[in-house]
Amino acid sequence: MRLADARLLSFDCYGTLIDWEFGITDTVARLAAPYGVNPTETEVLSLFASHETKVQDANPTWTYPVILRETWRRMATSLGLPDPTTRPEQCEADAHTFAASVPNWPAFADSHNALVALQSRCKLVILSNVDNASFAGSNARLDITFDAILTAQDIGSYKP
Repeated sequence: MRLADARLLSFDCYGTLIDWEFGITDTVARLAAPYGVNPTETEVLSLFASHETKVQDANPTWTYPVILRETWRRMATSLGLPDPTTRPEQCEADAHTFAASVPNWPAFADSHNALVALQSRCKLVILSNVDNASFAGSNARLDITFDAILTAQDIGSYKP
């Protein structure tokens, strides 16, 4: 199929249009720094991928902020940061900060212009494993009106 023949394009937003890897590693670095912990990007992304997948698989109806809070609790334990056992109140505060970071993750530099060009030819649809509020923040960074937005919150489960 040629792009010129497409009438609709669907995207997973995170990793395609939004730099989730930078968003995650930057947030973890800011949360870990006060404790003298400086995990590498590889370590952060590996821990995140492992824990997030397990949490999503076990809890397919949880909203994404709840998934991220539980993912943070597990990452904090792995990284030697305040966790639910050692400092539960601090861990919860950090978990909320981590979960609230999604709308602040940056768009890739070429995302907006590419979407504008594509939208002149076809309909654009988002299919993403986040909640509506998190995507709304990301969409503000993309500055585009999608023809449809389908989130895990709307669908009631996470895509593989």
